[in-house]
Amino acid sequence: MIHMFKYTVYMCVLFGALLFFVLSADFKGEKVSKKTTYAVDVKNTKDSKPEAVKAELMPHKATYRLELVKDAYGDAIRSLSGSISYELTKKCNDWHTVQKTNLTINYKNDTVFDMKSQESTTESEDAKTYNFSLERKIKGLGSLKIEGSAVKNEDNGVYVNFSKPEKKSKLFPRGTIFPLEHTKRVIELASLGKDFFSYRVFSGWVDDKASKAEDGSTDVSASVMPAKKDSGTNKLLANAGIVDETPFSVHMASYLNNNTSGQPDMEVDMLIFKNGVIKSIKLDYGVFAVLGTLEELEPAKILLCD
Repeated sequence: MIHMFKYTVYMCVLFGALLFFVLSADFKGEKVSKKTTYAVDVKNTKDSKPEAVKAELMPHKATYRLELVKDAYGDAIRSLSGSISYELTKKCNDWHTVQKTNLTINYKNDTVFDMKSQESTTESEDAKTYNFSLERKIKGLGSLKIEGSAVKNEDNGVYVNFSKPEKKSKLFPRGTIFPLEHTKRVIELASLGKDFFSYRVFSGWVDDKASKAEDGSTDVSASVMPAKKDSGTNKLLANAGIVDETPFSVHMASYLNNNTSGQPDMEVDMLIFKNGVIKSIKLDYGVFAVLGTLEELEPAKILLCD
């Protein structure tokens, strides 16, 4: 899910979805700026300490409560409420995700922003194919539905066929990855002790005028920091088999493909466990920030092949 929220997880913008992806630079505490995207390949990492681990995602269902934690203008927002439900299941060699987001913002000028979105995706275990159906509805502003499929060719990049809102095809450069693959790589590189790495991630949100997304991909810079271990037992996590574990603390800065300012379109802070479960997530859009707190969590069954 980093993403992830997918994934992280994985939604990328307020009007679209929470997506979790990545870009690069040397992170030493200074403010992140956008640089040329390149990817770090886990297989070619030569570090021997700690040994590389293969991320094993846990099929699960989770619900997060959304609340306002920052209003840059001080008094623009009267109230904010919402929720995100996320489901990750596996059948044969495919991972399936369904993410539903409800968000309502009441501004003090009596304007109301009411958004509902749903993302349904299927990503193969080998991360070579990706099918997506994405829909977003904003009260008073209409709706957007995007559907399509993508195939990864290690030599030529990612070839995408869109079926909605219009039929068209696009080739993305070599090194572009899909949302769940990104989640796995973040966990694997964090386990290796890497504290900064980058990718371009294709999610599917394309030609979205509200979010200013153009080609369905996003560059994101990510840094991993030590997280404090919880004192006591979290019953919600324990019921899902997460006991005595310390999550990775991940900070990500997301850049739409047409960003020329060098400043991120969105920043994300999350606590994510090695099995892909997100404990909490903060989404900072600059003018305001939203905190997602885990309220419900249960394991999901791995479905048998037909």
